[in-house]
Amino acid sequence: MNLVAYVSTADSIDILSQWFRFYRKMGVERFHLFFSNPLGIQDSVHPYLALFAQNPVTLIESSVGSVDELQRVAKISEYKSTVLKSDQWVWTVDSDEFVSLDPGFLSQLIVSPYDYLGGTLIDRFAPLGALNPVLGTTSIFAQFPVQALFTADILKGSSTKVPLSRPVVRLGPGLHRVLEDPASVKRAELAVPVHHFKWTAGLVERIESRLASQFSCAQYQEEARYLLESCIEDRRRVRIEMTLSWVDRDDQN
Repeated sequence: MNLVAYVSTADSIDILSQWFRFYRKMGVERFHLFFSNPLGIQDSVHPYLALFAQNPVTLIESSVGSVDELQRVAKISEYKSTVLKSDQWVWTVDSDEFVSLDPGFLSQLIVSPYDYLGGTLIDRFAPLGALNPVLGTTSIFAQFPVQALFTADILKGSSTKVPLSRPVVRLGPGLHRVLEDPASVKRAELAVPVHHFKWTAGLVERIESRLASQFSCAQYQEEARYLLESCIEDRRRVRIEMTLSWVDRDDQN
């Protein structure tokens, strides 16, 4: 299978290392990556290029500066439909999203009449919501065992995702939905959990940088401001007590 994604020097090297390892175990044979360097610091790209060289990566495009969200998703859809033309399914997940599927289910999905698989964001936190750094040597699932529907329940953000689809299926902003007429494409009859490891060290700085650059739409800007003003304590933890949470002790890595 193929995977298409945008990654950048704002992404954690340790998360990316685990992301590559995780999806290779899930059967990804090649990663097709758009790579951006938002701050334009040339030295910052070297660790990422070294990591790419250790994995089956096709580097589609390298860019400097922020990438508009609509343009980002449009490029992913265009690449899927024009380069990956076969009927084979394609992964479209962000670098902080991990989707664990049973191999038997995945093999059945590939030969099914469906066109895309829906997902639901499950936010993953360290104990007490601490914004901890990711350690490359320990399973990311074990480091962030607390789960919550924080994005949907507290931020009122979109929690739907489209982690797997056929190449012809075009995706909407944030990879949250398909652009096709619902009558023309078939959605698999269930949604799968998309484990979301956004809540790590550097989160506050990343969001502040996005706000400063007017990243994404007005809804995202409003959501980000609310998060910083109402949900973050001492810039070091997320107030996960604002919603129901539960603990997952399974190591899926």
